[in-house]
Amino acid sequence: MDITPSPANPAISDEDSGGISLGRQAYQRLRDQIVTLKLAPGTPLQESALVEELELGRTPIREALQWLAGEGLVVLRPRRGAFVADISVTDLQQIFELRQVLEGYAAALAAQRATEADVAALEQALADLDAADSREDTQAHIEIDRAFHRALSRSAHNKFLCSTLSRLYNLNLRLWYLALERIGPMHNAVEQHRAVLEAIKEHDSQKAEAAIREHIADFQERIRATI
Repeated sequence: MDITPSPANPAISDEDSGGISLGRQAYQRLRDQIVTLKLAPGTPLQESALVEELELGRTPIREALQWLAGEGLVVLRPRRGAFVADISVTDLQQIFELRQVLEGYAAALAAQRATEADVAALEQALADLDAADSREDTQAHIEIDRAFHRALSRSAHNKFLCSTLSRLYNLNLRLWYLALERIGPMHNAVEQHRAVLEAIKEHDSQKAEAAIREHIADFQERIRATI
């Protein structure tokens, strides 16, 4: 079986348009299990077992593994098969370095390009985040945080940047789940998100970029302290 990543099969994300292919279904289901650590780092991904579990054919499973490998969530080893990628402190540093630059740029673009619909999506995510924070519902907080950052990247109106940020956020999310039991409440994150939104509404690119970079740097330190 050849499951070597190919440039002809680029990684996909929630921002891609079009119908849901079987390969994409397999990708999304495996991605979510890997990101939430239901599939732990180092877990072997046996094709026959995945075919049975996901009730899909070998071809979509292979496509999904290729895409996941392209995103850094799966490692493909010749003659040994596929494995869930490990998580390291080096990964932590590199992921956050790139997020600060790219998401900072996305926030700056959003301050220039966000439509009324974009702002409404950000406001709704922030309202939901407020509600989850008041309940101290960590799982809901994670899902809503994801929605806010997705809305932010879409507000930049650059599909390539949006797709790249989606893949980076998935890698970031694994770190969050790894530290989930020790990181504690994220109350200050709500105000940090609010600062980003206000800067976008004011069309202040510099302020928006600074606010999201501060949020990412703070989150990095919270994660670093727990792993």
